[in-house]
Amino acid sequence: MAGLLGPISHLTAAGLPVLAAVVLLRSLGPAIPQRRAWGQFLAGLWLTPAGALTLELITLIPTAAILLIGLNSSIDVTALGEMIISPDPLGSREFESVVRQLILQPWVIVIILVYVAIMVPIVEETLKSIAVWPFLRRGLTPAEAFLSGTLAGAGYAMFEALFLTQPGQGWVETMLARVGATFVHVFTAGLSSWGLVEGFRYRRWSKCVLAALAAFAIHGAWNASAVGIGLAVVAEQVGIPEAATGAWPTIAGLGALVLATLGVVSFVGPIFVTRRLTEARAGAVPDALELNPPALPRVPS
Repeated sequence: MAGLLGPISHLTAAGLPVLAAVVLLRSLGPAIPQRRAWGQFLAGLWLTPAGALTLELITLIPTAAILLIGLNSSIDVTALGEMIISPDPLGSREFESVVRQLILQPWVIVIILVYVAIMVPIVEETLKSIAVWPFLRRGLTPAEAFLSGTLAGAGYAMFEALFLTQPGQGWVETMLARVGATFVHVFTAGLSSWGLVEGFRYRRWSKCVLAALAAFAIHGAWNASAVGIGLAVVAEQVGIPEAATGAWPTIAGLGALVLATLGVVSFVGPIFVTRRLTEARAGAVPDALELNPPALPRVPS
């Protein structure tokens, strides 16, 4: 029984924020068929991660090649390779020296940030909108598109929380942070899906582009802040002198502030947008046929 406690706790911690988001937004949003809702959630849970991991791996290869070429003359590449293939890279004897050399080179940090804060958000936000792809020309309303996107985003957040978070030291802190990440995925997927329908169905391409840019920016800022905090922690662990008194504490503090702000925005945002779009749909002006019904033939008196 004790052996089941860990998996049950992990599943509960991963699932509760997702369940709360889905139940709340479905209660506020337009009614969509149960089968479609499940299909969109499962698309985010299985299809999007498969595509995203594949594309991210493809884009990671040239990124890693650039790093290795640039680092060849500045650090011990052999030690780096031994650390990477080690069963426990973080506990290997090469870890501190290699990481110290990496962190002290600003261009390395820039390349890492370009990958995690620009390339990864573009890939993931594009694929999270998969929930609305089959319905782009089938009369999907903006409110339905946003809700559909949030369902797919919830599925993707569930995948990340279940499979990309490992039990162990720091598990509680990581799962608490994943609550914010869940709402970020839900919100950004809703924005990108809504934007696609605005563009493809209504030809409002400016809204489509702005929605995509907003989704990329929110996701990118979240990733960049998380990486900044992680680098600050690692800098202190490997004994970089400036880790305690230099710019790193400021980076960690700003990163925490950005994460907290984005978490709140991503919790309130879907609720606000869902209500606005649903109210707009309910108060929409009927089409021309409803406003001007065909005249009935006059009955002779």
